[in-house]
Amino acid sequence: MINLFFKSGILAGLLSLFLMGCSLDYSQAILDEDLSEKIPDTSFNDFKDIKVKDNVIVNKLEAARAEMFGRLKKTVFYNLHFIQLDKKGTVLTEGWADQVVLHADTDNAEMTGSIRFYSASDEISISTENLFWENDTKRLYSNPENEVHLETNDGSFISGKGFEAFLNKRIITFQKGVTGKYVIEEESDEK
Repeated sequence: MINLFFKSGILAGLLSLFLMGCSLDYSQAILDEDLSEKIPDTSFNDFKDIKVKDNVIVNKLEAARAEMFGRLKKTVFYNLHFIQLDKKGTVLTEGWADQVVLHADTDNAEMTGSIRFYSASDEISISTENLFWENDTKRLYSNPENEVHLETNDGSFISGKGFEAFLNKRIITFQKGVTGKYVIEEESDEK
């Protein structure tokens, strides 16, 4: 009887040691999940992406670095340079940004750092330090306190805070702090 008690005591001790080793502490799994939001699934240096439609290059995207986060459905680009071309290869739009976060499920984007875009067809450039793009509404906007500067090829410009543009409707608004200059070209009196 003592022998059985002794054996079952050892067995119970070993069982309890085993169970203590198999704790229900999921903090490591949570930590791994947190890391998956900070560590990319895939990372590229000197990233290049070229989109072709009907055998013609329509978009070129280059970045010093691109990090893909599959679980979050986003890609982060660093030192991005973007070019949109027409069917003849003429540059329509060109842009630069220090950092762009592109959400793959919506095609929405957040841009930060030094940002500059130029539209050759509209002959206008935009420069700022942060912009957001909502793809479904074609809405481009900034933080309310962020200054945005628009300038045309003729030297006209407008700057202000609370920038918002609906590009499909060609509507641009500023909420406050608006300044600018409008250049009027003089007509010549040549006969």
